[in-house]
Amino acid sequence: YQVTLGQVSANCEGWALYAERLMDELGFLTDPERRIGYLDAQMMRANRVIVDIGVHLGLEIPADSPFHPGERWTPALGQEFFGLHSGRPEHHIES
Repeated sequence: YQVTLGQVSANCEGWALYAERLMDELGFLTDPERRIGYLDAQMMRANRVIVDIGVHLGLEIPADSPFHPGERWTPALGQEFFGLHSGRPEHHIES
């Protein structure tokens, strides 16, 4: 199925993450620009995981969090959080 009709994004993204990390471990991301790009992508994905899990499960933001403590995750809060912590342009955040 994945080869002929379509793909499963989780599988493709998992392989991409593996390849990215392997390139780092093999020493190919030593230039400051490549290293920062790699770390920036890692940070963006970590933020996305926080927002995705919080919004989809309707979780409460921890009471000791500096970001909207005690509120429940909503798409609007997720967008705000992602904007504050990802460094991505507005059009990317909105998508």
